[in-house]
Amino acid sequence: MSIWSAVAETWRNTPAPLHTIITAAFGSLIGAWLASRSQAKRRVVDELRAVHTAHALCFSIINRALSLKGLQIRPMKERHDQAVAAFQGHQRGPLELALDLQTISQHKFPEAALEKIVFEKCEVGARALVSVAALSGAIDDLRNSIDYRNGLISEFREQRDKMTELDRIQLYVGAPKAGEVDARFVSNVQALSKQTDDCIFFSMFLAGELMRYGSVLHSRNRLRYRL
Repeated sequence: MSIWSAVAETWRNTPAPLHTIITAAFGSLIGAWLASRSQAKRRVVDELRAVHTAHALCFSIINRALSLKGLQIRPMKERHDQAVAAFQGHQRGPLELALDLQTISQHKFPEAALEKIVFEKCEVGARALVSVAALSGAIDDLRNSIDYRNGLISEFREQRDKMTELDRIQLYVGAPKAGEVDARFVSNVQALSKQTDDCIFFSMFLAGELMRYGSVLHSRNRLRYRL
């Protein structure tokens, strides 16, 4: 007699009330397994959606930083570098330099939403988490530098009538004056350029990490949950 025949014979000889109990228990086990599988699949799908959303936010930050860099920061730095080179290369005679006193408007970056998604909804690796923290720091630094430049411009305009043309040029290019160097303009321009580059770099790095993690997560669960 085969094992299945023995099982069938045992089942036929089992009392009806016990049939009911066994069937109910088996149904409960199957139901619990299906519910657990459904919840696990839902968690995977939700995490994949979170990864895709975070990836899109990275590109939003990249686009805004590239726009700020191309339209304002890079031209401003080039004009400042040209003014510094012209001042340093000047030999004699009157010196006339066009001083760029353009203020910069603040840009809204979705780094708070990105940080919340990555830290709370994605089980990414340490490299991605570190890049999120670095990106948030770079954006905060950029905001502070923009506010600082706008404050410098306001101060410069308020004091310009009290300064000679040479005083204004020396302040703008960070040239020594009476044994002192006021490098606020120079340092600020350099900081703005570097911090914008940092925003672009860390956003791109994080986007790459999210893409790799999302691909691994999808491949690992594609057949299991029929994704």
